[in-house]
Amino acid sequence: MALRGLEQLLTDFIEDPDLADAILDIPYRYHLAAAETLVRMGVDMVWLGDDVGHQHGMFISPRHWRRFLKPRMAHIIERLKTINPDVKVAYHSDGCIFPIITELIEIGSMCSTRSNLPRWTPPGSSASSAGTSASGLDR
Repeated sequence: MALRGLEQLLTDFIEDPDLADAILDIPYRYHLAAAETLVRMGVDMVWLGDDVGHQHGMFISPRHWRRFLKPRMAHIIERLKTINPDVKVAYHSDGCIFPIITELIEIGSMCSTRSNLPRWTPPGSSASSAGTSASGLDR
């Protein structure tokens, strides 16, 4: 987001999504290549992150996260798991990202969020998390 500035990139999501895609592809290609190299070298965990949350919610709508960020992250995870099916991929964001946590886990990431928000229980789970949390550690 630093390539264009957060406010302008968020505007681009609505006014010029093709430009937003082109800009996001620059760090995506870099991070994909770096992560693939690391996994081929034998690392057993890769850490990804975008701070898309603030104390009371997400500053990027879940809809825009699904459109612009999730497909890139899912593709990185898929490529890394192709190289080493046992590699762990962690994702970190500060703030409240509860609307997307289940989707992060579904695409194969472990999820960590730091916030002072109430406890959250993933759907279908009896486990809960608060503060620094991890979900999907068995993946």
